[in-house]
Amino acid sequence: MTKKVISVHPETPFLEAAGIIFKYNFDGLPVIDKYNKLVGVLTEYDFIVKGSIVHLPTLIKILKNIPLYRKDRDLVRDNVKEIFSLKVKDVMNPDPLTISPLADVQDAAKLFSEHHRVNPIPVVDKSNILVGILSRYDLIKMYSRSLGIKNGSSLRKGRYVDRKISKVLSGLEGKFTIVSKIRTRFWFIISLLFVLIGFFVAMFLIMRIRIKF
Repeated sequence: MTKKVISVHPETPFLEAAGIIFKYNFDGLPVIDKYNKLVGVLTEYDFIVKGSIVHLPTLIKILKNIPLYRKDRDLVRDNVKEIFSLKVKDVMNPDPLTISPLADVQDAAKLFSEHHRVNPIPVVDKSNILVGILSRYDLIKMYSRSLGIKNGSSLRKGRYVDRKISKVLSGLEGKFTIVSKIRTRFWFIISLLFVLIGFFVAMFLIMRIRIKF
């Protein structure tokens, strides 16, 4: 998880929070109270669903080039004023999905797979105090480090990939028996022949016993 978390408060102006998200290219921000307790989360998905995300410079430029009647101008002015007056608490998700700092990485991966729209996930302790934040990018970064990948260009090098595969396979030796498809088919045919030979031998012995009696 990321321990140094940038967060906002419920009374933070919505546009200020949106500016932080766009500035740092975040997927979302945790919302905390004065005691550092989590009270919600603000994500790009929440913006879009609630129809609150507006790029104001573009909006103003469009409005300047569109002829509007006085009545229409007043209506647009009221709508823009409403956007400016929005607080984080008006847009945030007040019941976000959270995870414990003691949870397994597999649990986190499962949460992300089951909740496709959730990103990031606030990490809170037993008292609901925010202690970190976990994003899909954090998991990707962790898996990349475990494979020794410093950048994506390494994956395009055939020898590098071959070395990593050999390392993984050597680590499995003594733990698992790795059998190729060809070897599996070979042993299957041998086993089948033994079964058939055993069957015919048994039938032959049965027939001989019947002939004697």
